[in-house]
Amino acid sequence: MKFGSDEKRVLYSELGKLLRAGFPLEQALKTLQQQKLPASHRHFIEIVQRGIAEGKSIAESVQVLSPEVSQLEVSLIEAGERGGKLPDVFRQLGDYFHRLRVARQAVVTQLVYPFALFHAGVVLGALPRMFRYGLSMETWGPMVVALAVLYGLLAAVIVLKKPVRIRASRDPRLDGILLKLPLFGRVRLYYALERFCRVFQIYLLAGIRPSRALLAAGEASQSGSVLESAEDMSRQVELGLMLGPLFRLEPVFPQDFAVTMATAEEAGTLDEELGRWARLFTLQGEEALEQLKVWLPRAIYFCIVIYMAWLILSMGLGYVGMFEEMLGE
Repeated sequence: MKFGSDEKRVLYSELGKLLRAGFPLEQALKTLQQQKLPASHRHFIEIVQRGIAEGKSIAESVQVLSPEVSQLEVSLIEAGERGGKLPDVFRQLGDYFHRLRVARQAVVTQLVYPFALFHAGVVLGALPRMFRYGLSMETWGPMVVALAVLYGLLAAVIVLKKPVRIRASRDPRLDGILLKLPLFGRVRLYYALERFCRVFQIYLLAGIRPSRALLAAGEASQSGSVLESAEDMSRQVELGLMLGPLFRLEPVFPQDFAVTMATAEEAGTLDEELGRWARLFTLQGEEALEQLKVWLPRAIYFCIVIYMAWLILSMGLGYVGMFEEMLGE
């Protein structure tokens, strides 16, 4: 059953609100059940209730819903459950999916005008051929091809988006390619580092050993590059090495972040520093997203301008051909 970002935003926000009000989890779930809920919400609540009845933890119960429930959600819920911070965790998840929803809506909104402009250009480009050939294949053929290319690209993005995202969450090579993409790569990196810091912080506050916290944070980052670095550092920490200096050896982490991690470990304030960096990476991700919202439509406009110039040239040549035919008659 599909469990979308917007549905998660509402469910996690409501759960966090009830838990912060002092409701035990079982009572909070029952309270939500009394509301008029979407099918995905009812399914989530039933799965969690069934798992609790079978003696499972909340994270183990939620994991049954994979892949609709990501590793980020499972890791945060597990850490919140073990550290007694479930209300904060559900609030953070609600905020995260709210930001995700707003970001997607903003990008889609920015693309509406160039999308419409492209269609207008295709129709205008067909006019000279319509005057010359009428409603024949010579008129409709190029327009159909142009629209087929556009909708084919959109279909490819929609179909491949989820498989690529899932594979990139574990494959550092594919993830490295995505991180190098202009504009998009910076957005992906900053939000991956934000997720890493938030989960790592909550696991440390829950008293879980750093090597285990690193693995959970790497999984939750949804970035193969961050996961690879986290796994490598986890092995080194298990051997007794200090965590702080290890960040400097991993190129996926910014150097200023690595330096502050080393000093924070020495000062015993690693959890506080992780929280500060999580907020900073959130801001940097939002700034990178704003740049993406500005430059992506501009790049599309540039492509459309090139296409429109070609159409104008084609229209001019079409009119020349029409006049030549008329003079020839």
